[in-house]
Amino acid sequence: MLTNTDQVNDWSTLKLLSVNNISAWESLYSRYSGLMYGCILKLTADPSLSEFLFKQIFLSLKTVSLPEKNLIPFAFWLWQHTSSAATRLINADNNKSQKRDNDSILYDLCIKKDSVKVVAKAFQITEHELRKQVHSELSGRIAV
Repeated sequence: MLTNTDQVNDWSTLKLLSVNNISAWESLYSRYSGLMYGCILKLTADPSLSEFLFKQIFLSLKTVSLPEKNLIPFAFWLWQHTSSAATRLINADNNKSQKRDNDSILYDLCIKKDSVKVVAKAFQITEHELRKQVHSELSGRIAV
C-alpha cells in the first residue's frame, strides 16, 4: 500500500522528468508502467498498439501539466492522464484515417471523369452540381 510519503515522492519524481533525471524515469517506469500499459491495453485490446501508445504517453510525462495541488492520489491521476491521452491519440488516428478516406474519394471525383458521372447519378444531381460541391469542399480545406 502506498503511503502519503510515497505520494509526495511520486509527484516530486514526476517533476524531475523535466530535467531528464534518469533515476526519476526509472522509478516511475518500475512503479507505474504496468498500470499505464494495462489501462491502454484495456482501451485498445491490441498489445502492439498498446505498446506504441504506452511509449508515447510515458515519454510525454516529461512535459505534462501537473495539477496545482496534489489533492488526488498520484496513481489515480496517472491512470486518468493515461486513459485520456490514449483516447485522444486513438481518436486522432481514427480522424486521420477518415480524412484520408474522404480525401481519396474527393481526389477520385476530381481526377476520374467516369467517377463524377457515377456519383452524380447516384445522388441524382448533375455532374456540374457535383463538381461545384467538390470544389466547395476542397476550397474550404485550403488555408488562405
